[in-house]
Amino acid sequence: MAEVETREVLRELRAAAHDLRRRHLDHRFAPALVIGDLSDLPTRAVAHPIHGEEDAGLRSEIVDVLAVRALALAPRPAVLLTRSGALEPTDLDLTWLAAARAAVRGYHAEPLTTVVVTKHGWFDPFSGAQRHWKRLRVRKHWYPPDHPSRAG
Repeated sequence: MAEVETREVLRELRAAAHDLRRRHLDHRFAPALVIGDLSDLPTRAVAHPIHGEEDAGLRSEIVDVLAVRALALAPRPAVLLTRSGALEPTDLDLTWLAAARAAVRGYHAEPLTTVVVTKHGWFDPFSGAQRHWKRLRVRKHWYPPDHPSRAG
């Protein structure tokens, strides 16, 4: 399993949580499974709404189609489940993320990361890694500490 560790991945997950907050103004919204390029989710990812009534067979068919489409867009796609609610694992998270991760691996690719994203942060139900923000703000430009623009 890919661990959530690099600064770039952490920044992109923060941006995904911010985008979710910006797009869904309601407190509750339908969950969705998103597989694709973490750095460009709006244009290089595929998504499917989750209704919660899908059985294991239908779930595996859905994630297989999403995995094929996502691998055409990104060689190492991220697997995200976006939903409202608390940053705690639910049955929905575990069943959908496990199926999606298995589908991507079935095509001999390793997911970049496999996480649940909410308006308040993200968490990896498999490793326990997570980030939570009370007031999420995203900088337009981020520069590493040694970048010339940060010289003061």
